[in-house]
This record gives sequence, structure tokens and C-alpha cells, in this order.
Amino acid sequence: MRAIAVKNLGDQPCLMELADPKPGPGEVLVAIEAASINPMDWKAAQGAFSGMMQNEFPLVLGFDGAGRVEAVGAGAARFAVGDLVHGQFWGDTVGRGTFADRVAIAERPSHGALELVPRGLNMGLAAAVPTAGMTAEGALANTGCRAGQVLLILGATGGVGVIATQLAV
Repeated sequence: MRAIAVKNLGDQPCLMELADPKPGPGEVLVAIEAASINPMDWKAAQGAFSGMMQNEFPLVLGFDGAGRVEAVGAGAARFAVGDLVHGQFWGDTVGRGTFADRVAIAERPSHGALELVPRGLNMGLAAAVPTAGMTAEGALANTGCRAGQVLLILGATGGVGVIATQLAV
């Protein structure tokens, strides 16, 4: 399969040919149809998460994505083959990213989230919303702001700010 990855931390990301992943117990294999770019991607390539979790090499970049479930591992029952899913493909190990043709990921990622794509949602949008959307929703929940109150959102032209503004309205 094709993937954008680094062989070592600090390397320039490049297109590589890698073996297709296989889903392990509790995992699903997703054929990626769309992936979005995040600041987390270049941070992962530079090793920013090394102190927090293991890296898998070659380290395939990409945290957010959307695609179709191609296979399920033993014990995985949350999704079925053919389901369209999207989310933060972030598990215990950094390096199984969405900048690839296929990703094997836990059906309940330890550090991310994987959900069914809402009916009618464009796959590009489904791939773009996970990290920015979850960050915006979490930030708004932590403000304690209620209906009718005034809320100032700085940086409302970035991914998180745009979604925060829409959610706040």
C-alpha cells in the first residue's frame, strides 16, 4: 500500500510502499478515502509524542480520516465490513496514520475516537472534522457559557475557531 511516512524522527515525510496492515484483536481495517492535515502530523514526524507513547516505524502520518471498514479483527463487533467510519485514528502507538491506503485501528481508539459517518456527510468533511471538532466542543463545554451569554472566540478563522463559532451559535 502507499503511505506518507518517515523512517526516523526528524526525516522529511515521503511516499513509501508498505505492506498492507492486518487488523488484530479488537481492531478494524479501514480503507482510507479522505484524510486531513493537522499540526499534530508534523509534530509526530519530529517526535513530539515520543515521551508519551511508543512510535512505530516507518511512522505513517495522519491522525484524522474517513473510510470504509474492509475487515474486522477477532472480537471486534462495533463496526461491520462496509461501514463508513471517521475519526481520530490515534491509538497507543503513533505511526499507524491516515496518510495511507489502509489503517488497522482499535474499534475504540485509546486516544482518539472512531464513529460512523453521519448519513449524507461528504467523506472529505468527515475526515476534516474530528480533531478540530472535538477540540472546539471540549473548549466550549469547559467555558460554562450558557444560551444568551456573550462569548468571544479568538482565532475564529482556523479549524477549531470556525467549528467553535458554529457550535456556539
